[in-house]
Amino acid sequence: MWYRTIKNKLRKAKNLYRQRGIKFLLKQATSSFRRKPIVFLYKHNPNLAKKFLAPPESLQLEITTRCNLKCIFCDQAHRDIKGKDLTFNDFKTILGKLPNLTDLAPEGLGDPLMNPDFFLMLELARSRNIYTYVNTNFTIFSEKIAKKLALLADTLAISISGASKEI
Repeated sequence: MWYRTIKNKLRKAKNLYRQRGIKFLLKQATSSFRRKPIVFLYKHNPNLAKKFLAPPESLQLEITTRCNLKCIFCDQAHRDIKGKDLTFNDFKTILGKLPNLTDLAPEGLGDPLMNPDFFLMLELARSRNIYTYVNTNFTIFSEKIAKKLALLADTLAISISGASKEI
């Protein structure tokens, strides 16, 4: 039966991910929501299914939950979030487990410039030829920071979402 074959292939993929230490992908790839599309892909286009189960090429990674602003439109302004930073060692571990990574966006609720290891992270990504997209409110500005970003970030987006200090 084709279903049993697919189930075995999914089990092998889960074991492969587990060996690589990529636990969060296991949950995504085998959730009930995604199981049906994967089964459909294996039945109709096995090559596309293999690409779907391959380690990701793009990653948006929250390297800090800290932000120096409390914008009224931001989710962070309405919750009491204790600011935390992803350590450089944890960042290095994550990148080490994703050998196919080509694109990285170190962003989330916090401003990436708040993480003290931010430029080390960009340097590591640059050394692995990973394209980086940085989104910041750019309120932490200096000529030194601007020069580093110009050298290390492939794309820089500056988020300006209000015309006054209150907003």
